[in-house]
Amino acid sequence: MAKPRGKLVQVKGKTMHVRQMGTGETTIVLLPGWGVPLPSVEYAPLMRELSKKYTVCTVELFGYGHSDGTDTPRTNENYVQEIREALTLAGLKPPYTLMPYSCSGIYAEYYAANYPEEIAGLILLDCTPTVEAYAQQLVLTKEDMDKLNSTDEVAILSEEDYEEAVAEYTQHGYTEEEVLEILESMESLSCMDTQLAQFAALSQNVREVIPM
Repeated sequence: MAKPRGKLVQVKGKTMHVRQMGTGETTIVLLPGWGVPLPSVEYAPLMRELSKKYTVCTVELFGYGHSDGTDTPRTNENYVQEIREALTLAGLKPPYTLMPYSCSGIYAEYYAANYPEEIAGLILLDCTPTVEAYAQQLVLTKEDMDKLNSTDEVAILSEEDYEEAVAEYTQHGYTEEEVLEILESMESLSCMDTQLAQFAALSQNVREVIPM
């Protein structure tokens, strides 16, 4: 994997990666969805656009990108404390405007409910619904977990796959180097245990946020 483009900070004895652009008064914090392999690069075009007016950063949660994996339970509280500490250590001060994608919306809602003085607003990007019906859909059986834990396949991309991806995504604001970095990150299963633990905890995390 390519070198990190942001700051590496030590959170609870492990490394987290925070990439920042821009110098505006408002700080927007991008939080990745489940399974996004390299958030700090995948969100680069959006970061460049937002950085014209705002300070914008992407926090790579434990298990993603250049951040370490972790054995710490993947609860809402732990996610929020990790995000808060990473932002502080990266030199970013609240209030923040959180812009989560997918399941990070759960953590963003929990953050806003518990630390409202630190949050200026939420911009939810196709986020996981925090309703009981969806929480029920996320409940995993032992069979489901066994299947997830037995996953050991990685994406093997051909030279043609690389060429097609570069041709496609450079039209949407990515540099060729960024496309190659994302594709290379897809060929790795590093920190997969942390991502699986996150997925397994989603149902309970949704339920915890519903009454907030």
